[in-house]
Amino acid sequence: MMMEDMNLNEWVLDVDLESLMNYTECKDSNLNIHKIYLSDVAMAVHVSCRNGVSGSSNTKEHLGRLLRFLAGCAGEVGFVVPILCVIDARDGKKTNEKTVYEQWSADQDWHRGDFSIIVIKDAQTPEDTIRKMLGGVATAWPSIELEPHDLGAIINSFESERRSQQVSDNYASLLAAMAVALREESGAPISKWLDERISDVRRIMAGSDINGS
Repeated sequence: MMMEDMNLNEWVLDVDLESLMNYTECKDSNLNIHKIYLSDVAMAVHVSCRNGVSGSSNTKEHLGRLLRFLAGCAGEVGFVVPILCVIDARDGKKTNEKTVYEQWSADQDWHRGDFSIIVIKDAQTPEDTIRKMLGGVATAWPSIELEPHDLGAIINSFESERRSQQVSDNYASLLAAMAVALREESGAPISKWLDERISDVRRIMAGSDINGS
């Protein structure tokens, strides 16, 4: 078993899905619940529609009832978390079906913010999407190894940005001063740059006083 599946299994709720569908009167609906996941971040309900769906189908009403029931149950045991419905709309689904699911997701008069609809398309998998939504930052994003740059690389980056001609004259002069400071291992170039900018400001202020008098 892959580590990713093990992580997902830690969040799977041990629920009798058939009894759940009976209790919420959704047994005869077109819904197929695969699994329900719960973490301290969110609840995710992985569903699909067995025989397609249309805009006039009562599947939408059944789905809303089911999700609101699950939200209430989670709240009763202290889990006040977002409710996410992951609808599998990958291979074999018609374009108009995917459009209907997306319309559900955008229908705020229907879900009223009580839950969110996530439509899974061809380039995605429900498992990866659920893992990213239920896990922390470390789970959602791959680890990044930061390699330290040597002093020469940092100086070169300053010089490259300064020569790009996409920065102001003041910023370019600051980059130049920073590069010199790094080479000489001295703060003097930065201090000189600051003194020059202060002098510039004083000259501008003096000119304003003269013009205003």
